[in-house]
Amino acid sequence: MKNKTAGIMTFHASHNNGSMLQAYALQKVLKEQFGLENEIINFSNKSQQRQYAILYMPYTLKQLIRNFLNLRFYSILKKRFNDYVDFSAKYLRVSENLIDNDENLAKCEGNYDMLICGSDQIWNTKANDADKAYFLSFAKNRKKIAYAVSFGATNINTVANVEEYARYVNDFSAISVREYNAQKWLQEITDIPIEITADPTLLLEKKDYLPLCSDSGIKEKYIFWYTITYKKETVKYITEVSKKLGLPIYVIDAKEWTRRNLSQYGIKLAPNGGPGSYLSCIKNADLVLTSSFHGTIFSVMFEKNFRYLKMSSNPNDDRASFLLHQLNLSDRFTELNRLNKLDLEEMPNYDTVKDKIENLKEKSLFFLKSSITEK
Repeated sequence: MKNKTAGIMTFHASHNNGSMLQAYALQKVLKEQFGLENEIINFSNKSQQRQYAILYMPYTLKQLIRNFLNLRFYSILKKRFNDYVDFSAKYLRVSENLIDNDENLAKCEGNYDMLICGSDQIWNTKANDADKAYFLSFAKNRKKIAYAVSFGATNINTVANVEEYARYVNDFSAISVREYNAQKWLQEITDIPIEITADPTLLLEKKDYLPLCSDSGIKEKYIFWYTITYKKETVKYITEVSKKLGLPIYVIDAKEWTRRNLSQYGIKLAPNGGPGSYLSCIKNADLVLTSSFHGTIFSVMFEKNFRYLKMSSNPNDDRASFLLHQLNLSDRFTELNRLNKLDLEEMPNYDTVKDKIENLKEKSLFFLKSSITEK
């Protein structure tokens, strides 16, 4: 096993806390649990690079306005940008040269004995940074394993070129997904058994994340609000929680904080950013309000008082609801309009959660071990 090497395709270059932490967790598990040498293939397409850039060529008036805002707060945003770059450099093992196209990806296939894609929403074909490369389309002569991949809320059977994706999927030797919907959708286009496994972040323990925690810069008791987009209609409910509990609200997403002008509502920006500060923001919060899959995972990991806020009306999006069901925490799934009618100081019941996670880990590690060792 120690002579084998794996190349990992994932969203490691997304300036997104969950994306980087799941990449870190998968690398650590493969090396420490199975002795499998591995590195992340340094792939980031142009759409992804544009998505996380501070300044970019605007094609619309809206993008032009965003650029002006980003320019105004450039020093803050640049510091945040560097926080992600620094975390990657310190904690991720990434191949040397940046690759942004299929041609150069194909050249690196021979560097590895096997290829592993996952986790995160790398198979969400409607994501801004979606790319067939995450289906390992470039590889022709290597074992392919998909671990805990997610489609987000996108049913692959509804996309125009589903036949092409079906060919990629059927070239895998083993596939596991994060959610029930993903399993159901894939079973329509392949006879390969589709397992449900845990996100890589759940394969580690709290003690594994404590060394990653860095100073968030927050010096008071607080509510941590973490979501994908901080919409105005949500602010009303969040600020009511702040008044009810007598605690300030902090966010960590500097782009959204500036773009949504959240300071006008009294919402504060955590002084420091990046995955390390993000972990600390959750670990030290009095209450976590999140609409994020990984925000939910790390709230559970640190056994915090948290609420998952239902933001989407898309019935296909079962990421958080399925995770909470798996962990016996479905009571934390909260409609926004019910938020302030609840006892917000009531802690989740964590009595059975540890056992639920251990069962998921056992099944997931078995999948990885059998997938890696099987010829």
